[in-house]
Amino acid sequence: MKVAVHGASVRPDSRLRAALCALARRGHAVTWVGANAPACDALRVVSSDRELRPGDADLVVGERSALALAWRAWRWHARAGLLAIRATDLAGWGFFERWGWDTLPLQALIEEHEGEHVRTLAGDLPLERFVLWHTEGNPSERPSSPDAELLEHAGERALARHAGPMRRPVFFVDRDGTLIVEHGYLADPAGVELLPGVADALRLLQAERVPIVVVSNQSGIGRGKFGVDDMLAVMARLRVVLRERGVELSGIYVCPHAPGAGCACRKPGTELLERAADDHQALLAHSWMVGDKLLDAATGRAMGGTGVLVRTGYGAKEEEGAAGSEWGRPDRVFDGLAQAAAAFLASRDALDTA
Repeated sequence: MKVAVHGASVRPDSRLRAALCALARRGHAVTWVGANAPACDALRVVSSDRELRPGDADLVVGERSALALAWRAWRWHARAGLLAIRATDLAGWGFFERWGWDTLPLQALIEEHEGEHVRTLAGDLPLERFVLWHTEGNPSERPSSPDAELLEHAGERALARHAGPMRRPVFFVDRDGTLIVEHGYLADPAGVELLPGVADALRLLQAERVPIVVVSNQSGIGRGKFGVDDMLAVMARLRVVLRERGVELSGIYVCPHAPGAGCACRKPGTELLERAADDHQALLAHSWMVGDKLLDAATGRAMGGTGVLVRTGYGAKEEEGAAGSEWGRPDRVFDGLAQAAAAFLASRDALDTA
């Protein structure tokens, strides 16, 4: 995400301050506009919005006022917003504040202990747009902080709702061996190397407004080979490398468990895709899961969509053994992501004209 923060609206004691720093360390481009920025080397700080460049902000973040946030979204060409509010803020809202709320796809962040009070004050404001801050732990600037994860998914949900209420096909894609060179238990961001044609393929999808969602098994965490922050640093580097090539990922979902842990999130389980479907309004029956392993393709079929194997990474070897595999044959096979992306768009266009 490309995020612009209305700094003047953020309270000195707000947990947004640490959460936004942690969000930037997850690879999102966060620009603090105005004074009183937190001391965080991951943030870009500008003194006024005159320093914002076109395209710097997809999401605007602030506190207190929906009207002020909506106005800045218009001024900064942002598509959606996150607004941290307290019950005292909401109690003072009149017609224009509620009008500002209605003009922008907003997610509102509230403290759990104020939830019932906010529910009473909200009136006809849709409660599904309110998100509770996590209660565990203290605010942290670490990328693995619960607040950063909440901010990330709330922002992605708000952006997805800018596209409208209809569900849409999503391009789910594996990471290692599909987007980047397979290194095996990658824990060093310097090892992120895009495979040939990947950036072009993702730009093609993005130009057609297709949500691009990474779904990755990272069993190195469960096996004790690296930590969650190491994994997030690699994912952050992936976001940055793709952004430098004109691509913004719609979301990243990770299973950290080792095989045999009995979780539902490890592919070919579908829990991560179901979470992503809720966040990104995915039409799973017409979505694709693309990867270099047969279990990726099996995941696509298990979600009720299309399972696709690419011959990059382990893909060519996996294809050779498909006949005897417990995962079965993929629905489609392509040499690489470029061919898969083009075929996905063709299938989506056929759906639109059916």
